[in-house]
Amino acid sequence: MVQRCSGLYETAAAYVTQQPAFLNAALLLTTDAPPRDLLHSLKEAKSGNRRSGLVERAAGRQLEGGQRWGPRPLDLDIILYGAASFQDERLQ
Repeated sequence: MVQRCSGLYETAAAYVTQQPAFLNAALLLTTDAPPRDLLHSLKEAKSGNRRSGLVERAAGRQLEGGQRWGPRPLDLDIILYGAASFQDERLQ
């Protein structure tokens, strides 16, 4: 459940600079989902041998085959998860 939402902030693209500026925002939310499950629900779901983003795909993002640091309609990240620290192949 979303508790708070920031305003939108426009920043210049980094690394691949020949693209439109990025719009950035942050959410504070509560969830019972463990960190990996939360990331999974934001980023991907397995369908056979293909992976397709749930929220990101709905916004038109292709998770595979795109240019690293290149244009994308949406990029979701988990910045903090309580006071916990996680590190594995997907979460650092």
